[in-house]
Amino acid sequence: MFQEAVQLGAKWIKVSLGHFHLDRSNVLDLKEFLSLNHGIELLIENDQSVYGGNIRSMKAFFEKAAIHDVPVDMTFDAGNWFFSGQDVREALHELSTYLKYLHLKQVEEREEGLVTLSLDFEGNHRWINVMKCFPAELVKGLEFSIEPKEAVKKYIDSVTQLSVAR
Repeated sequence: MFQEAVQLGAKWIKVSLGHFHLDRSNVLDLKEFLSLNHGIELLIENDQSVYGGNIRSMKAFFEKAAIHDVPVDMTFDAGNWFFSGQDVREALHELSTYLKYLHLKQVEEREEGLVTLSLDFEGNHRWINVMKCFPAELVKGLEFSIEPKEAVKKYIDSVTQLSVAR
């Protein structure tokens, strides 16, 4: 993955935490690996699973990484907390100091369960409340299907305006 990132000229690689275990997972191995692959930053994202989207596991990982000076930051996916059954406000409180990148998507409960939708800028949606907790200049990514592709600029402009206006 890191070799491919170098070939592509990527600055970041984003992966899920996976099955981190405080007493068994060795962050020093990660630190050594990252020292051999400098120039690309590693971001750990909360995923939609009960283990990779768990606030306690994420916090334990980032605390242990900080103690050992492991150069890793967080991608905070505002919508994934709902899929993993975690409280997004608690996640903000516990993890915001590790954040470098924010994924925005709108998640709503429907008859078929939770669904990811395009951003709705009207109303008081949870993704807006999450975004308001961070500085306007924080890097944000849109993580939902955008059709037609020409609408991407509209979403970027709208998120930028909302960030600055707050």
